[in-house]
Amino acid sequence: MIPQLWAIAPSSRYHIEQRLRHIATVADRLALASRQAASGPPQGATAIVPIIGTIGRWPSWWTDTSTAEIGAAFDSAIRSSSVQRVVLLISSPGGTVDGVPEVANKIYQARGVKPIEAVADSQAGSAAYWIASAADSVTVVPSGAVGSIGVYARHEDWSKANARVGVEPTYISAGPFKIEGNPDSPLSNDARAAIQADVNTIYGMFTNDVAKFRGVRQSTVKTGYGQGRMLLGPQAVAAGLADRVGTLDSVLAAGASGNRNRFAASSQDDLELRRLRWENEKRKAKTAAEDEMDDEEFKIRMRNRMRQALSK
Repeated sequence: MIPQLWAIAPSSRYHIEQRLRHIATVADRLALASRQAASGPPQGATAIVPIIGTIGRWPSWWTDTSTAEIGAAFDSAIRSSSVQRVVLLISSPGGTVDGVPEVANKIYQARGVKPIEAVADSQAGSAAYWIASAADSVTVVPSGAVGSIGVYARHEDWSKANARVGVEPTYISAGPFKIEGNPDSPLSNDARAAIQADVNTIYGMFTNDVAKFRGVRQSTVKTGYGQGRMLLGPQAVAAGLADRVGTLDSVLAAGASGNRNRFAASSQDDLELRRLRWENEKRKAKTAAEDEMDDEEFKIRMRNRMRQALSK
């Protein structure tokens, strides 16, 4: 009995648990919005795929959007001959991990077909960042944050509460591990180890995908920005979680002008972001050089990344 694995801020999961009376039409509304956004736009248009609220695998009472809906809207935008590029508009703390690596890799594999940009307005946390990182670029609004790379599961032990009210649940099962992790007994060491192994496996998938999508080593993610914290806009850019601070309007305007690398910002802000990128690239290069001094190809790749950071 393995608990559900989550890639979401714990405070947001608590909020979900308070929504038992909200048997929702939200998922239906977002599904409709996704279909409308990705179908029938004018020639050369930008298709906006909304990823708003808590993410689950399928539409349900507690999810605001699902990976099934995200994937369908994205596929529609990629197939449409009238769509020039795709923007993932994200405001989500994350959700369950089910379906997230699949839709993230779907997005990653579509790179080169059309420009794909992610905009965190105002957050792309955990599973939502997993998806955002698959885009060609990640923009975060000035007041926004991205990150929270991590996975967790939770076990609740109700045995003492049951004893206080005189309830004694009895499980009748077959299979030695069928009822391990049940909430009516303390968590055994074996069950804890099994759950931890699952958490570690998904965390490895998460950090491996982010490393692949962002063009860094997995060890860089695990020892750097992949330890569970959210980072605000400029700090996220400096760390390599995002490419720029901007807004949805600036992303759309840059695409309309045919230049996706120019965004509305003051010269002082632009210089500061370049400095932060340069300092971050130097730190990453130093760490990589210490880890693998003999890897000449990796050194060349890091030098190229520093040059690209300065050119943005």
